[in-house]
Amino acid sequence: MFARLWWKEARQVWPVWAFLAVLGLSGQAKIRWFFGPGGEPLAGTAMLVTVVYLFLIAASAFAGERENRTLTMLDALPVERWRLWLAKSTFALATTLGLGLILLVGTLSMGDMGFGAIARGLARGGPWLLSALGWGLLWSTVLGNALFAAVLAIVSMWPTLAILNVSDVGDSGVATQFGRADAWHLLLALATTAASALIFHLSGPPAWSPIRRTTPRRPAPAVTSEPVVATTTREPRVWPSATWRLAWQTLREVRSAAWILLAIGAIAPLLITMGSLTGGGSEIWNVSSVVVAFLTGVSAFNAESRGRMQRFLLQHGARPGVVWVVKAALWLAVATPFAWFASWVVQHDRSPTSRGFGEVDLTTLVGINALTAFATAALCGMVFRRGITAAALAFVIWLLMAIPGGALTAAGLVDASQLFWVPVALLAIGWAWSGPWMYDRPGARKWVTLGLMAVATTAGLGGAYLASRAWSLPALEPAEAERIFQYSRVAASSVPAEENAAEMYRKAWEGRREDGGDLALVRKATELPSWRWGELSRATIFTDPGMSLMWTALSRSALLKASRDARIERGDLPAAWSDILATFRLARQISGFAEGIEAFEGVRAEADAIGQAMEWAVDARQTAASLEAARKAYRALPPMPRAADAARAQALILRNTLDMPRDELIDAASRHFLDANSQPSQHFLVRVMTTPWEVARTRRGAQLLLAAMVQDAEQPAYLVHGGLNGLEIRQNGERVVIPPAELFSIEIRNPVLNTVTTHLGAFILEWNRCEAARRALDLIFRLRIWQAGHDGRLPDTLNALVSPEDPALPIDPFSPTGATFGYIPDHGRWRRSGMYGSTLTSNHESDTPSFEGEWLLYSVGPKQLDIRQQSYIPTSVDANDLIFPLKDHVKPPDPATP
Repeated sequence: MFARLWWKEARQVWPVWAFLAVLGLSGQAKIRWFFGPGGEPLAGTAMLVTVVYLFLIAASAFAGERENRTLTMLDALPVERWRLWLAKSTFALATTLGLGLILLVGTLSMGDMGFGAIARGLARGGPWLLSALGWGLLWSTVLGNALFAAVLAIVSMWPTLAILNVSDVGDSGVATQFGRADAWHLLLALATTAASALIFHLSGPPAWSPIRRTTPRRPAPAVTSEPVVATTTREPRVWPSATWRLAWQTLREVRSAAWILLAIGAIAPLLITMGSLTGGGSEIWNVSSVVVAFLTGVSAFNAESRGRMQRFLLQHGARPGVVWVVKAALWLAVATPFAWFASWVVQHDRSPTSRGFGEVDLTTLVGINALTAFATAALCGMVFRRGITAAALAFVIWLLMAIPGGALTAAGLVDASQLFWVPVALLAIGWAWSGPWMYDRPGARKWVTLGLMAVATTAGLGGAYLASRAWSLPALEPAEAERIFQYSRVAASSVPAEENAAEMYRKAWEGRREDGGDLALVRKATELPSWRWGELSRATIFTDPGMSLMWTALSRSALLKASRDARIERGDLPAAWSDILATFRLARQISGFAEGIEAFEGVRAEADAIGQAMEWAVDARQTAASLEAARKAYRALPPMPRAADAARAQALILRNTLDMPRDELIDAASRHFLDANSQPSQHFLVRVMTTPWEVARTRRGAQLLLAAMVQDAEQPAYLVHGGLNGLEIRQNGERVVIPPAELFSIEIRNPVLNTVTTHLGAFILEWNRCEAARRALDLIFRLRIWQAGHDGRLPDTLNALVSPEDPALPIDPFSPTGATFGYIPDHGRWRRSGMYGSTLTSNHESDTPSFEGEWLLYSVGPKQLDIRQQSYIPTSVDANDLIFPLKDHVKPPDPATP
C-alpha cells in the first residue's frame, strides 16, 4: 500500500516536478552564459526552485485531497491515517531532495563552487528547508485549499526566519556555520511535523474494520406513466439574469476566502512592519499585495476548472464572455484595495530603499506588478485544475516577466506605464479563450488555440516594443548630419608628430618624481600646439589611452601651480606668469576635438588658469609695464577651441562605436563596463544595450542630442541655461522642431546617452562661464594698467578705459542686450563666496572677507539677472551675478624699490 500511495502521488506531480527541474537547469545555464561560472548565482537558483517545489508539494499533500474530494476515497481504503500521512510526507521530502540533488549537480557542473562551499550551504539551508516542510504539512492538514495552505506556510516562514536568525548572530555580528537558530529550526520542524501527523490522525474516520454492516434496501418509488408537462418557459434574454446570479455566486466564493485574504494582505504585513527594526515597510506591503493578487486571480476561475463546473454554467445559458467578465471583475475588485494601499505606502515611504530605483514611478510599478500577477494567475487558473499548480506556474511566469521588465524599467529602457499593456494582453487572452474553456471539448484544439493566442500576443507586444525602440525617434538625413557634425572635417583633423605633446606627457608620467624633476618636460610639452591620443576617424568610446594622458596632463598642472605659488612668494612675478601661461596652453590642448569628459576637464583647467591669472593681475607688486607685457602674452595665446567641436568629436566617436560588429561591441562593452564585482543587472544591461534595436535607437538619439548640443554651443551664451533648448532640423525638406522635453526623455531613457551627454551639457555651460571670465580677465588687465598710471586709483567708469589703442569694451556674453560688463563700487554690503568669478552672497551669510573698499566688475551670469546689489537670490548659484572684485587705492611699487 505504501508503494501504491507513492505511485499515486508520482502520477499527479511528475509534470510539475519535471517542469521545475528543466526550468532550474535552463536558468542555471542562462546564468552561466551571462555571468560566468560564479557559483553563488547558480546555487541561489537551485535553492529558489527547490523551495518553490517544497511549498507546493507540502501544501498539496492533504489540502489537495480535500480540495479534489478524494480524501474520503483514501479513507475507504484499508490503510490507517498515520500510514497515509507517512506515505505522503515522505514522498514530499524524497522528491524535494531529488529535485535539489539534480540542481546541485547542475551547480557543480556549471559553476566553480567547491564541495566545501556546497556542504556549508547545505548545513546552513537544511534546517530552514525542514522548517518550511513542517509548516507546509501543518497548514495542509488544517486547511482544505492547497493554495491557501502554501501561502500561509510561506507567511509563517517569514517571521520564523526573522525571529530565530537573530539568535544566530554573535557579538561580532557574523553568523556561525551552525548556530542556535539552526537548532531552533530543527526543533520547530519537528514540532510542526508532529502536530501535522497528530491532527491528521485525530481528524480521520474511525479505525477501519473488516466487518461490514449491511443496510436493507429501501423499495424504489412507484413509477407512474403520466407525462410531465413543463410549466416554465425559457427567458428570451438569459445574460442579464445570469450576470446577477454569477455575481451572487462569486461573492459567496469571495466571502469564504475573505478571512485569509485579510490575514495575508493586511494583518500579516502590519504585524511584520510593526515588529521590524530595520524599516522596509514598503517592500512588505508590495509583496503582500502581489500575493493577494495571485490568490484572487487563481480563485477567479479555479473553482470551475477543478470540478469542470464551467460546462454546468454553459448548460444554464451563461455566455462565456459574460462569465469571464463577471468573475474576473469581482475578484479584481477584491485585489484592488490591497494594491492601492501598497502603492500609497510606497509613495509615502521615505526609506532609502524605496528611492533607489532610479527615476521610475514606483507607485505605478507597484500597481502594474499586482495587476500582472492577477492576470497571470487568472489565466493559469483557467488552464490548470489544481489551484496550487496554477499558482506555482503563475508565479514562475510572472517572475520571468517581472525580472527583465523591472531591469529594463530601472535602466530607463521602458517607461513604467508601458508595462500596463502586459496584464491587459493577458486579460485579453483569458477573455478570448473563455469560449474554449467553457465548452471544454476533448482534443487538442483548445490548447492549440491558447498557444496561438499566447504566441500572437507575445509577438505583438514584443514587436511593438522593438519597433518603438528602433524607429520611434526621427533620424537625421545624411546631408543634415554632415552639415551639423562635419564628420569629414573632424575625421581629417590630425596633429603632426612634431606638434603632438602626447608623448612628452607620457614620458613625464613615466618618469615622475616627487621633487618635480619632470616639471621642465611638462613646460616643454605645453609649448607644443596640441596633443592627440589617437586618430578620431577610428576612435570609439572604448579606446582609453587618451584618458590616462589627460589625467597625466592635469596632474602635471598641479606642478605648474605649485611652481607659480613658490615664484610669487619669492617675488618672481614674470616667472610665475610663465607658469600661468603654460597652464592656459595645457587646458587648450585638452579641449577641442575631445570626448565629453576630456572636454569638460579641459574647460575646468581653463577656469583654474583664469583664476590664477586674476590673482596674479591684482597683486600689488605689479607695474604698468609688467601688466602690459602679461596682457600682450595673454592675448597672443591660441584661442580656446570652440565648444561645438567637442560635441562634433563625440558624435564621430559614437558613430564609430555603433558601427562596430555586434560581437566586437559586446566584448568591448563587457571589458569596459563590467568587472568581477559587477551585478547581474549590469551584465543584463550590457547585453540589452548591444541588441540591434537598442543600437539603432542609440544612433538616432545620439544624433539628436548631440545636434542639439552643437546648436546650443553655437548660440549666444545668454540663450543657454544648462539644459537643452530644443532642436531645429530639416527633414524631407521641411522644418522640424523637437522640444526640450522630448530631448530630455531621449537622454534619460538611454543609459549610454545619459552617461555620454552629462559631461557635454555641463561642458557647454562651463565653457560660456569661462568665456565671460576670459573677457573679464582682459578688462582686469586694462583696469589694473589704468590704476597703475593713476596713483593706484581705479576709474569711476569703464568708459575711461576707451582709447585709440582699445576703442571698444568687451561685451558681456550673458547680456541679452549686448551690454558690457557691470562695474560698480562696493560698500561692504556683500561678501565673497569664493574665488574670482564667484556669485554675490549677503554680508550676514558668510564669514569670508568683505568687498568693502573694492570695485566690483561683474557679468549678469547665465540667468541674465543684473541684481546690482539690490537683491540676493539664494536658490541658485547661476541666478546671481558673476563677480570679479578689484581693490581700490593700490599704488604701484616705487621704481626705486628693489
